[in-house]
Amino acid sequence: MTAGFSYDLASEQLKRGWVETNGVCPTREMMRYLAKEPLSFEPGTQWQYSFCHDVLAALVEVVSGMQFSAFVSQYIFEPLEMKHSTFDDRTVNREELMAQYRYDAERKCLVNCGKENQGFKLGRAYESGGAGCISSVDDYIRFAEALRKENVLLNTKTSRLMWSNQLNEACLNTFSQDRVRDYGYGLGVRCPQMYSTKKDFGWGGAGGAFLAISPQSGYSLLYVQHVLDSPVQAVKGELVNILDGALA
Repeated sequence: MTAGFSYDLASEQLKRGWVETNGVCPTREMMRYLAKEPLSFEPGTQWQYSFCHDVLAALVEVVSGMQFSAFVSQYIFEPLEMKHSTFDDRTVNREELMAQYRYDAERKCLVNCGKENQGFKLGRAYESGGAGCISSVDDYIRFAEALRKENVLLNTKTSRLMWSNQLNEACLNTFSQDRVRDYGYGLGVRCPQMYSTKKDFGWGGAGGAFLAISPQSGYSLLYVQHVLDSPVQAVKGELVNILDGALA
């Protein structure tokens, strides 16, 4: 998230990509359009939530020679028996999908946004590295536990690299996850700073979920709430404090 990209889902180049691919929007092809957008800042000087993980999905396709969803299915979903996780919304029973809500701050109420894609799926064939996977609570916990236990999905060296801070001081100054300097940012997750008493790594998510994984304390915590712009998003970190306190 320090490469200088934005998260503008309706940028001129991405809209052009949708038109020129007839709404198909293959992942790698769309990254070519994204590359034509001007960067927001010099890479490595700031932290900004963005399409960075989508670029990594395209990189996975280039390196592996596989479609991103096929790679994830072969190396993550199938080994962990995540039977309710997919990037293809056409294969999902709509009756089993939960509606997404948005918090209306002005009216102080929740607005039902329905079950449709909330904009992160740019086209029919687009497989986002940062959004778009449809899953379940049980599957997500399987995934979280596999990250907690070393040498299941990742070897020990890679695991520890993932949950170690990768931000320089300039980027830390613009990192806003939880607005707490106890955390830095590793490889796709918030992670404890070396001087911090925090033990968990994980992420929040625009849709209202909150994930905390603590290999040291031996737990994975998942809070699920389908609310965009949730008014309690910033305080979900207290769940970690409560759980750590109870375990202590």
